[in-house]
Amino acid sequence: MSLLNRTSPGLPEIGQQFGAGNLPQIINLERRQSRIKMVFPIRVSGTDSAGELFNILAYTLNVSSSGARIGGVKIPLGVGDAVTIQYKQQRALFQVAWIGRSGNPTQEQVGVRLLDRNLLFQV
Repeated sequence: MSLLNRTSPGLPEIGQQFGAGNLPQIINLERRQSRIKMVFPIRVSGTDSAGELFNILAYTLNVSSSGARIGGVKIPLGVGDAVTIQYKQQRALFQVAWIGRSGNPTQEQVGVRLLDRNLLFQV
């Protein structure tokens, strides 16, 4: 299956419901694109809000054709910051769209938006 590919065959359509089994879970039907629960390790690198270079291990929580929700981010980032995300040998440039709040279930989470629509991650 292609990750972050708007035209991947077999991906669920908005509003589609599933029965029991190991099928993808639609996270939020109010979004422009459906988010699919998919957890796998990634490497995130860039420059934090203090101007320091970083290169950390993190993980996806869910993905869509235009971005992802990332967990395990303990470094200070700002909305609009550019980050590179690597999965296996594949890399793409993303922009931080939102940052989770401290003391909230979204703590250490960030939302990222894919900047280069021509890149696809293969899972």
